[in-house]
Amino acid sequence: MVHFPMMILFTRYANDKFALLERHGFVVTKVQVEQALKTPDAVDSSHAPVHIAQLRVNDERVLKVAYKKEENTMKVLTFYPGKTDGTA
Repeated sequence: MVHFPMMILFTRYANDKFALLERHGFVVTKVQVEQALKTPDAVDSSHAPVHIAQLRVNDERVLKVAYKKEENTMKVLTFYPGKTDGTA
């Protein structure tokens, strides 16, 4: 469980990802990424120290956020859309 306030930092690559995904028709905001980190639907830590937070954005898509915890900071490495498992 992550306790806030924790600083959230975005790598340059993660910051560039907003425009890249928008060009492909998947608009993501920093608020959505932060929400995925603060209140995820699921977290995959099987590739620690990188963790993947997942947040359902609609019936068909989830937002996956790859991040690392460094002291009192969560560093967003990248984020990407995924498909839901089909359950409501």
